[in-house]
Parts: sequence; C-alpha cells; structure tokens
Amino acid sequence: MKFEWLKDKKLVGLGPMDGVTDSPMRQLARHHGADFTSTEMISADGLVRKSKTIFKRLNFKKRERPIVAQIFGKDPQIMGEAAKMLEHDFKFDAIDVNAACPAKTVITSGHGGALLKNPGLLCSILDVVRHNTTLPVSLKTRCGYKDSSEIIKLAPKLEKTGINAIIVHGRTVLQKFQNSADKTIFNRLKSEISVPLIATGDIMNQNDIADLFAHHKVDGVLVARGALGNPWIFEGLDIIKNNPKLFLEKNQSKNLIQKIGVQEFKETVIKHLDLSIDYYGNEELACTLFRKHLLWYLGRIPGSKLLKVKASIVKSRKQVEKILQFVNC
Repeated sequence: MKFEWLKDKKLVGLGPMDGVTDSPMRQLARHHGADFTSTEMISADGLVRKSKTIFKRLNFKKRERPIVAQIFGKDPQIMGEAAKMLEHDFKFDAIDVNAACPAKTVITSGHGGALLKNPGLLCSILDVVRHNTTLPVSLKTRCGYKDSSEIIKLAPKLEKTGINAIIVHGRTVLQKFQNSADKTIFNRLKSEISVPLIATGDIMNQNDIADLFAHHKVDGVLVARGALGNPWIFEGLDIIKNNPKLFLEKNQSKNLIQKIGVQEFKETVIKHLDLSIDYYGNEELACTLFRKHLLWYLGRIPGSKLLKVKASIVKSRKQVEKILQFVNC
C-alpha cells in the first residue's frame, strides 16, 4: 500500500536523528510497533553527487517500511533532483524536508532551521520538491526561528506549496533543546491548516504520546529522543491512539525493567546489536557504533553508572553480553 499522511488515522513514527536512526534502529522500531520510520538527515547535495557514504545510509530493509527519507539543502533545484532519486532510485515511501535542525554548523551554512529566516526560499524548495516526486512530501520544522508564534503565520503559505503534512517541533531554532517544548502551539496551528499536523519534541514516554492525542489537536506523533534505548515506546499504540484518556488514567509509571522484565531487556539489546553486526558486516565496527545505543539502554535502568563506563569501550558481542549479565531489577 502507498504510504499516506492520513488525517483520519493517527500515526506514531520514529523520527530522524542524525547518526542514530540507521537501519538496525529502524528495524527494531518497526518490530516493536512504530507505524513508520525515518532515515537519518540526508544531504541533498551529497545525494546528487552520488556520495558513497550517503548511498550507504540510504540502504534499508523491506521490514523498515513505510520509510520516510529526510533530506536537507538550500538549493531548490538540487532538492528537486534529490527527491527524484529518492523515489525512482531508492524506492522510498515518502520524503521529508528538514527546516528544523538547530545545529550550529547546519545553521551557519543556511540549511535546516536557518530556512525559517527565509520563508520565500523555503516555499520555493517545497514547491520544487513537490513537483519532482509523486511521493507524499512533509516538512519538519520548528515553531519559529526566534519566536514561537512564527509558524502560525507561515504555515498557510507552506501548505500552498502542496505538501501533504507538516511536522512541528514545539521549540524555536534558537532554543535548540533548552526548556520544554511548547505543546500549546498545536491547537492554535491546527485551525490554520488543513493538512495533517504531526507533533514532535519532548516526547519521552508513552504518556507524552497519549497526552498529545488526548489534549492537543494533532494527527500524529514523531518520537525521536524518547526512542533512544527504548523501542518499547512503540508498543501497545492502539489504545494510546484510540483511547488516550483511558490510557492516561490506567497507566502506572514504572521504570523500564519493571515494565518489560530483565530477560526481554537483555534479549532486545542483543537483537539490536546483532542487527547492527549484520548491517555493517564487521563485528568490531558494529560494536563501536553500537556503544551509544548501549549507553542509552543502560541509562534507562537504575544503578548503571559502572556498567556505562565499561559499555563506552566495547569492541565485541561477547563484551556486551558480559555487561548485560550484571543487569537486574
């Protein structure tokens, strides 16, 4: 089935995180119930230049579908050419344009969140991308560059470019990840647009997902940092989407180990690692890249400080297994 941003069907997906949401993480997210996954942030310039590194990052398995490719760039024609390649050469299910990233190197080069300072250019990019692909096109953005109300005025102009959905992080670009995301922006924004509105930012657990569906006018949720070391955040989404208020009433807060059990925790960590070894084809390389994931997993359990020190230098599957032997309630 062709992927669509449906207003009458709530969606919860894995959001793009640079250097994080590689194929192994995406496979695990889908296995645990994510409605869709997203690639890492991909440079349109690098893609059009046919960078081997970019091509490698765009490899995905069938079980990761529906999969959204997120691209960034500031040249409309290059972005349009990248969109063609993503559809015809790589067979993605949807395309997301990044106008949200607040990283200093991205902003100073005029990409990501910097596009909010030039709405004309951003609209031009979206228009060209829209006309160069038949895939659904979304925009991931912040609620503003320096003022959280900027998106209210800008959104109708963005919608006129023909995009199929808008994904909004409730912080400004200048805020980066400081302070709490402003979730009140969604109710105000929803009345200004007709395309699906997807919320992101500060979604750290299932209660946060349920709260958005229960009290805010959103059509979907994009989970990013809340999925780090926690693919279980995507489990049991049906009740969260269909009856979020009931979920909030019944859900009792417990730590992760109490919810899922020690054995499932260990098995999931190893499964994630094995997916990484299979994908990267080299155990030491995979384990080195997996270290950050292992630290996030261990960070979800109490009393893991010493284990995290050992986790930061693992080079083999056996070393990971040895660390997990010390995980208990």
